[in-house]
Amino acid sequence: MKAAHAAGAKVEHIEPDYLVSLSEIAARAEVSKASISLYAKGERAEGFPAPIARVTTESPLWDWFEVARWMYKRRSISLNTVIEAKMVRQANLALMQPEGFDAIFAKKFREELAA
Repeated sequence: MKAAHAAGAKVEHIEPDYLVSLSEIAARAEVSKASISLYAKGERAEGFPAPIARVTTESPLWDWFEVARWMYKRRSISLNTVIEAKMVRQANLALMQPEGFDAIFAKKFREELAA
């Protein structure tokens, strides 16, 4: 991050985005969209995370970390995928804070390590 700032760049967002559609969930989890749709409807398993935002009424978005964690508990994806999802989400949330990325990101990880 410091290198980007030193070069005169401003980091506004880190990819891949943590907000995902059903299609993106299917692609990241390497399963069919139909399977993910059944999970989301509660027809294949219980407890699939609820959407956290909607672009339109018919375009919900999920938090990839929450979905990845749910899928990991069902042995559908790797722990590394869940860790990456959490890091990207935390980094993007920190970038949105007025205190600045470095302070927020460091504080969050210190709190999590202490827990």
